[in-house]
Amino acid sequence: MKTVAVLGGGPAGAFAAERLAQAGLKTIVFDEKLAWEKPCGGGLTYKAYHEYPFLIENDTPKRLVRESWLAAPNAGEVSMTLTHPLVIYSRMDLNNMLLKRAELSGANDREDASTWPRTARPRLAATDAKWDC
Repeated sequence: MKTVAVLGGGPAGAFAAERLAQAGLKTIVFDEKLAWEKPCGGGLTYKAYHEYPFLIENDTPKRLVRESWLAAPNAGEVSMTLTHPLVIYSRMDLNNMLLKRAELSGANDREDASTWPRTARPRLAATDAKWDC
């Protein structure tokens, strides 16, 4: 069986790890910090959750935004009712949900890589990770 290393455990990396593991590949996620909070993450559009319904149909805490306001200096503001809501997660909650799905599909987290022989470990560029790569 081939082993695939996914570099980065954010939403894209966790989703890729899930899909690779489901395809039967041994998958390991490398990231110096899995599931972290950040202010600009966690928002999903209709296009995303329509394509992947699990992104909205789950028990992870989220908010649905159904109305938005736009404002500009000297121009006033306008309220818009959205045809399809935006889904807003805490980035940490979103990452945890996606990493859990990857794990349930068979992907392993970075800690399992510590058992690899030194010659088999992927070489990582500058990072604060605590592995001897």
